Amino acid sequence: MFPRLLALAVPLVIATVPAQAVEVSGSLTTLAYSQQRFDVEGDADQLPLFEFLALDVRDLGPAPLSLHLDGFTKLDLREQTRGHDLQGELTYAYLQWHDRTTGVDLRAGRHFVRQGVASEYLDGASVDWLSGQGVGVELFAGQQVDGDFGGNTGDVEGGGRLYLRRGHYEVGLSGMEARDNDQPGFARYGLDGWGALGPVSASGHAFWDRLSEEVYDSELLLTWDATQKLLFTADVDRILPSLLLSHTSIFGNEIFTTGEQREIGLRADYRLTDHLQLAADTRQYDFSEGDDEWVAGGEARLRWGARMDREVGLRYEHEELAQSTHLFGRYNQELARTTHRFALARLYYALDFTLYDFDEPPFPANRRHFSHDTVATVGAELGEAWEASLSLDYGARADYRDFTTTTSGGETVRVPATVESEGLSSRDATNATFRLVYKFL
Repeated sequence: MFPRLLALAVPLVIATVPAQAVEVSGSLTTLAYSQQRFDVEGDADQLPLFEFLALDVRDLGPAPLSLHLDGFTKLDLREQTRGHDLQGELTYAYLQWHDRTTGVDLRAGRHFVRQGVASEYLDGASVDWLSGQGVGVELFAGQQVDGDFGGNTGDVEGGGRLYLRRGHYEVGLSGMEARDNDQPGFARYGLDGWGALGPVSASGHAFWDRLSEEVYDSELLLTWDATQKLLFTADVDRILPSLLLSHTSIFGNEIFTTGEQREIGLRADYRLTDHLQLAADTRQYDFSEGDDEWVAGGEARLRWGARMDREVGLRYEHEELAQSTHLFGRYNQELARTTHRFALARLYYALDFTLYDFDEPPFPANRRHFSHDTVATVGAELGEAWEASLSLDYGARADYRDFTTTTSGGETVRVPATVESEGLSSRDATNATFRLVYKFL
C-alpha cells in the first residue's frame, strides 16, 4: 500500500514546485543477462530483464528539502522458470530535510535506519540532530519492510540513540522495541563507540537483549598504523545467532539453534612498494555447538595503471582439514577512438579472472579440484548521458542434475541420484550480460 501511495504523491509534490528551482539527477539502467542453470529437471536457460531507477530531486521549495527514489522491476523473457509474472521492489523512497545550519536530518518514507543497536529497513520516519556542542539525538519509528510479525499487520517498532561526538571519539547509547498488534515483541539496548589516539584506533559495540537477558552481539576492532607501510588489525567478535536473527524467530518463522559463536582475528598489511602489497592473516572460530575451526592465510597483490585499478594477486589459505590457492586479477584498458560518430566519448574493455585450486575437490561428483571464472567486458560511453556494455562470463557452475528429489518425514528433500555421486558436480558454462545506462542531470 505504501509504495502505491508514494507513487501517486511524488508527481504531485514535484508538480507544485517551480521548474527552475528543482535539481533532478539520477539514472535509468536496463540489465539483461542470459544464464544457464543445470537443475534436476534438466538444463534451464533464463533471460531475466531488469530495469533499475535511481532518482534524486533537490531544492523542493526550501533548499534543505529533497526527494530520493530507488527501485527495480524484473521479467523473465524466456518464461521457463518464473513465468511472465512481473516482479518489482521499491528499494527506498523518502523525503529528506537536511539542514546544515541547525544540524537536523529528517527522513520520512521507505529508507534504511542504522542507529546503534538498530539496523532496520522500514516505512516510517527518522531524525538525527547534532548540536554545536557535539551532543546528538537519533530517533526512528515505523513498520519493518521485510518483517513478518503476525502477517505484517499492526507491526510497529521504534527506538533511538543518544551520542556524544568529539574530534577524536564518539560514544553512544541506543535502544529499540518492536511490537506486534500491541503485543510485546523484543527490546534491545546497546553501547557503541569509536576513538583514535595517535596511530591506534578502536571501535566496537555491545548489544543486549531484554527477553533473554544476554549480550547477543559484541565486537571490538583495533587498528595500529605502526609505520607508513605497516598496518595491524585485530578483532574479537561474539554473537548468539538465535537472537541476532530473532526478528523472525521470536514470532515463530524459524528457530536458529547454532549456539554461541566467537571469532578472533589478526591481520597485517605491508606495502612493500607503491605497487606491491603483502598481507597475512589468521582467524579462530569457537562454536559452542560443533567443532572449533581456525584458518590462516597470506596474499600478495600487484597493482599498476594510472588509477592503480589493474591488479594480479595470489592468496594461499590453510585450514585444519583443507588448503586452497586463489589466483585472481583484473586488467582494463581504454581504446583509442577512431570515430566521433554517435558522440563516442569513451571506449573500453576489461578482463577479470579468478581461479581456485583445492586439495579436496569442491565438486566431489566429478572429482574436480578447481573452480574458475573469467569475465570479459567491452563498453562505450556515448555523450554525457548514455553508457552501454556487454560482458561474457565463462566459469564453473554447480550441476544439480546428479541429484533427485524424494520424500522424507513428509518433506521433499534433494539426494544424490546414485550411490557413486558423493555430492555436487560442476559444468562449464557461459553467461552473457548486457547493460544500458541513461543518466539524467
